[in-house]
Amino acid sequence: MNPLSLGNLKESLLKISKNPSLRKEIVEFLVGIEKKYSFKEGVNVREEITGPIVDLLFNDREVLEKELSSGLKISFSYKSKIARDFIMAKEKPDIVWEPQTTKLLLLLGKEDVIIGGAYFGDQAIILAKSIEGVCHCFEVSSEEIEMLKLNALNNNLSNLEFNQLALWSKDDKLLALIGSDSHAGCKEVDNTYNGETFKTITIDSYAKGKKLGLIMLDIEGGELEALKGAKSFLEKSISEAPSLMFEIHREYVDWSSGLENTEIANFLKSFGYSLFGIRDYQSNVDMKGRPVEIVPIDDIYLQGPPHGFNVLAIKDKSLIKKHGLKICPGVSPKLLFHRDPKIHQPLS
Repeated sequence: MNPLSLGNLKESLLKISKNPSLRKEIVEFLVGIEKKYSFKEGVNVREEITGPIVDLLFNDREVLEKELSSGLKISFSYKSKIARDFIMAKEKPDIVWEPQTTKLLLLLGKEDVIIGGAYFGDQAIILAKSIEGVCHCFEVSSEEIEMLKLNALNNNLSNLEFNQLALWSKDDKLLALIGSDSHAGCKEVDNTYNGETFKTITIDSYAKGKKLGLIMLDIEGGELEALKGAKSFLEKSISEAPSLMFEIHREYVDWSSGLENTEIANFLKSFGYSLFGIRDYQSNVDMKGRPVEIVPIDDIYLQGPPHGFNVLAIKDKSLIKKHGLKICPGVSPKLLFHRDPKIHQPLS
């Protein structure tokens, strides 16, 4: 395709984007192509074929809304793969993003919950609706925290707390995102830093006197520092310590000597936690009726390009049987349609 015809295609799609009804038809057509396309190993149809076309139909200034099967209405901007895959999901899906992680949040969420990196509420809103306690949300992006507030308001949820603060190992420090795009990392800076900064707070100081049932973290490589700031909760007994869920990514964590030997794994094991990779799609995939599969931390298939996935850390291993979790050793936590199904597809 020559540059002129490519430009014409973009211009045509831009015109289509101004008609919501027609745009919806195009998205549905592309989803239909995915269902008919033979998922060959090595070909990621969503990322390589259909997704880039859908991206041209939306812009990040438009506020979109989609309803879940629960009746929750989620507003969001088209700024990420989360938004793209949510748009391309079926009508009234159960979840916004990461079906098995969301399911596990609902299983483990009790009492008060902390979510670090709450974004626009893709999981926080669903969790808040299901718990009796408070969902304490931390999000440094002013745009996303306003969208989160809008979603709470539109769904009549009063049990969310909004904190435009960064969770860290020390209070009252300044953090900045250093790096580019999705792999920017949190670093401490001083007041001479020429860029956007965020004030920090520890979980220990913020949640003092509260009973936390769950801590969920997805904070650009800052997970270990945030957990270091939660020691008073991590050292609690098996019956009182919160369950933990957090992202671990090869861009931030050196797991060349084994994931079980990383600093964050050793830190949590020192408090009596057992760690498991959560098998999940980083997308919106219908997983209704399937159990959550977990992989022991010392038996995770880690080969492939730098990637990340969510980790479950629990002290009370009876929760595995209680919630019907399935232990699957030797496979990848990354569920993928375009890789070896023996490694990257559900076993249950």
